Amino acid sequence: MRRQRGTLSAFVVCLLTALVAMVGLVNDAGSLLHWYSKTADLAQAAARVGAQEVEGVREGHPRLDGNRARSAALRHLEHEGQRASVVVSDGSVTVTLTGTQPFKFLGAFGVPAARVSVARSAHLVEG
Repeated sequence: MRRQRGTLSAFVVCLLTALVAMVGLVNDAGSLLHWYSKTADLAQAAARVGAQEVEGVREGHPRLDGNRARSAALRHLEHEGQRASVVVSDGSVTVTLTGTQPFKFLGAFGVPAARVSVARSAHLVEG
């Protein structure tokens, strides 16, 4: 029995280390998912703002005004402090946001951040 002295202490240290690692990973993953969700919402909102720039409604042939749609989407993003790529084509506005989300826990192990890109589109629908 005396030879097993300290075995429980080593087990507890390993268990606590694993627990701290799991909490750190969950925190970093949660931060990344929160950033992604917030960025996707912003990209979708900017695409919708751009898709509201419609011309030709009175003539019965609604279509997007490409320059105004792009400008409106970029203005919305600028108001939110973001820059993005905005493409207007074939009755749709596509906004692509790219950013870097830093990691707190994984940064200590050589993974400082994740680079993520989010693209959302809004389409002109006649009806």
